Amino acid sequence: MPPEDLVLFRNIPLTDADTAGQTGVVDEPSISNNGQQILVTGNWYASRSLDNGATWDYMSPYNTLPSASGGFCCDQLTLYDASRDLTFWFLQYVKENDSNTVRLAVKRGPTLGNNVWHWWDFTPESVGGWTDEWLDYPDMALSNDFLFVTSNSFSTSGDNFVRSVALKI
Repeated sequence: MPPEDLVLFRNIPLTDADTAGQTGVVDEPSISNNGQQILVTGNWYASRSLDNGATWDYMSPYNTLPSASGGFCCDQLTLYDASRDLTFWFLQYVKENDSNTVRLAVKRGPTLGNNVWHWWDFTPESVGGWTDEWLDYPDMALSNDFLFVTSNSFSTSGDNFVRSVALKI
């Protein structure tokens, strides 16, 4: 595609109120869009718009969902599957007691206005029987039929890389 074919429709800046001031130098933002409803996540915040970006509301990744491990940590992503009308939210929780949790939360339809999510928690032990490991650097991707979630696994003593983990859901 030639550069002149690129069109920026709208640039929507998020304010400190929209992110509860939780932005950082390493932000790693992601976005999902279900019609008029938009979810934006960064390392320490989530913000939703129910009116195509005209207004935003902070959604705390620390307490919108029940806590896991030692509480929400940092990395998170969102993704929208238009073919199934599903919004996915993938969150990483604190390393605690020689492990941690990553959570896949999902909701159907244009329902970002409520905090009703369904979720599944994964730990190194639950996905591979691995102990003394913790998960970091989560990611997600869609195919025609599956959601793939990935993470790296590190040893809890020394934080050395151990393996990459991919789940086909």
